[in-house]
Amino acid sequence: MKKLPLNKDMSWIPKAPEIYFPALPSLPDLLRRVVIDNLFAELASFERLQFDASFAVIRHVTRIPLKPSPATPEEKFHLQNSCDGLRYLHAVEIYPDNVTSSEGLIAVLHRLQLLEGFGSTDHQRAGSYSLLHADVAIFWQALRLLYCYSGMAPLRQDLFLALGFWHPYLYAHIAIWNEFRHTFLAPAFFLLFPNQTLMRRPRLSHSSKFFTWLRLAYPQIRALLSASLYEIQMKMMTSELDRTRAIRLGQVTEKMNRYRSAYIHLLNLQTLFEFCLPAIQDYGSLLKNNDFLSFNVSFHNLLLLFILCRNKGSHDYQRTMFVFALLLRYWEENGLPLWICSGPITLCSLKGVARSR
Repeated sequence: MKKLPLNKDMSWIPKAPEIYFPALPSLPDLLRRVVIDNLFAELASFERLQFDASFAVIRHVTRIPLKPSPATPEEKFHLQNSCDGLRYLHAVEIYPDNVTSSEGLIAVLHRLQLLEGFGSTDHQRAGSYSLLHADVAIFWQALRLLYCYSGMAPLRQDLFLALGFWHPYLYAHIAIWNEFRHTFLAPAFFLLFPNQTLMRRPRLSHSSKFFTWLRLAYPQIRALLSASLYEIQMKMMTSELDRTRAIRLGQVTEKMNRYRSAYIHLLNLQTLFEFCLPAIQDYGSLLKNNDFLSFNVSFHNLLLLFILCRNKGSHDYQRTMFVFALLLRYWEENGLPLWICSGPITLCSLKGVARSR
């Protein structure tokens, strides 16, 4: 577990006399139409061309792992006292249970309940919230367990189920490789390293470094790409108009627009540089920063990136990040302690699950 140096009262927040806000709300409260519509509206408002407004671009982030150079004394102090790594880690015990199975997850939750007291009225921490941090797969499994059985209601009252922010960042690199490997990324990789082997899932440090090189090189080809995209778009539209006129005159025409595939190819390349790379690198750069409001925007931006991807792993992250975004809004609206600490507390993950007092 990690004991974070945060002095925060985790007592229940009153909603009305003798009524307290649950850490995990009921499904009707969590899935309110107005909240979902607001989230979709925010996602729809994001621009496709984000390169100029990118945090990583503006702050010229080149360090691997991604971390910005401090711009203020407060930011410097925060980055120097980062809670990642082993600084605040305290080993408790190695449990024999397989937490990825239903039986193992229930067993681990029971062990943690005995230690932390969530859902228990006779524990010394009764009347206080607890924090549980999990990776994507276990988060979804635990969420279904907590909401599918009425007997879990006492646990939902006490237990904040937090998604590990590191896991979407890790898989976002894999998702980008899956989407752009054959068209752009693999040719660029072998142009730089013709004698190297490209793994199906490159290491995170290699992907992050490679994507940073691409981001730094993009300004040199940006004008050429924009001009080429505009030129091919004009040719495609002219061809469509000519084809429409020919059809009206009863003339035989080509079934497909010869310029359409080239236009889509260039548009995808522009989207890679203008949206995908900034979305990933802004998220990674802000992950350890002290500006949670900006990070929350980057979290939604990364969610949009996963929505645009088509592989199965991206679908798992779509639903998990979407539900967690709704949880974040619920905690923010009601001033729950997981939000008041200048943003949610991110805990370490031990075999996918960890705890904090």
